[in-house]
Amino acid sequence: MQQETLLRLKSAGDPWSFTGWASTPDVDLVGDIVEPSGARYELPLPLLWQHKHDEPVGAVRDAHVSHAGIRVTGRITPEAQRGTEAQALLRDGALALSVGFMAEKSEPLPTGGRRFTAWRWTELSLVSVPANPQARIGKGLVLGSKPEAKAVPAPRPAVQAVGDVVTTQALELFGAAVGQAINEATRALHERIKALESQKALHFAGVFQRAMSYPAGATVKSGDGVFVALRNIEAGKAEPQRQGSGWDRLA
Repeated sequence: MQQETLLRLKSAGDPWSFTGWASTPDVDLVGDIVEPSGARYELPLPLLWQHKHDEPVGAVRDAHVSHAGIRVTGRITPEAQRGTEAQALLRDGALALSVGFMAEKSEPLPTGGRRFTAWRWTELSLVSVPANPQARIGKGLVLGSKPEAKAVPAPRPAVQAVGDVVTTQALELFGAAVGQAINEATRALHERIKALESQKALHFAGVFQRAMSYPAGATVKSGDGVFVALRNIEAGKAEPQRQGSGWDRLA
């Protein structure tokens, strides 16, 4: 699973380093909350390109957990295959951060999503399309300049009220409205997934690996999606993201 948030270049002294917020306690567009205090991890963490396990681009050197979120310091490896590309896009404000994690404890939310209170943080990714509304990158950061040393500000709350007072009733109404909108938008997808799950041959085969063969009905995770094989897939023949590859996107 993933959750995204904002990112900035750290300084002109090391143009390959950055600081940002890896996770915040806001409701994301899926209706989930990933509690920062629930993270279990070990440093350094791998820094990946778009959640692709075979495309590392650097490492997370430091992570600080607070009520505002998880603030991280990382560095892109210049010699990595996509290192130069990632650094250029990060500089231009075209990237955000996304945590990859495995859920350990969670509870349902009124929005229809879940609150993850305990999770194993496995990787951090540079992504181009964040799901978290707070996922934005600071502009005007130019390599070679010498900006003043300022801490990256915490993301602003997604819901605000006059005088910074948000009532429980307002939050419940907001959550109910968001949950209804999400349920309406995803109803057709849920029905399709249920139909596919009813097939005896359907089974989860983990993260997609190019060197493996997959039988019809195998489901895999690739990039930011989950795909099902519509036919037998030979090793090295077809990747899920390509049209006409024999894979169909589930989510």
